[in-house]
Amino acid sequence: MRVLYFQGLDYSGLHKKHNRIISLLEEGNFNALDIKKIPEAKLYRVKLDYENRLLFRLGRYNGETCIMLLEAIYNHDYASSRFLRGKQLDENKLIKVASPEKEGDVAELPYLHPRSKSFNYLDKPLS
Repeated sequence: MRVLYFQGLDYSGLHKKHNRIISLLEEGNFNALDIKKIPEAKLYRVKLDYENRLLFRLGRYNGETCIMLLEAIYNHDYASSRFLRGKQLDENKLIKVASPEKEGDVAELPYLHPRSKSFNYLDKPLS
């Protein structure tokens, strides 16, 4: 599964510290990770460590499903998230996700650059 990075996401420290998580995302191995769905926002979060989370969205182009990494959430501070727009989340109400293929909240992408690993986001994902 292809992992794409939001143009404004500073993942330099994240990528070094959490190579295992990124590689499991690329494999599509959701069972090995603590991934939960935020239903009202059509977003997902993966647990990086005890305090930090990574917010992402699923996208599809020409039958290929990809993971679009949007933002790092530090110290459970969901209220300051650009993509959640100040919503307070109760982690106990999030839905556990076992497989990306069974999810219905996949954004259909009009275009996906074949070699680029980054994308822009203006109210919807753009490659």
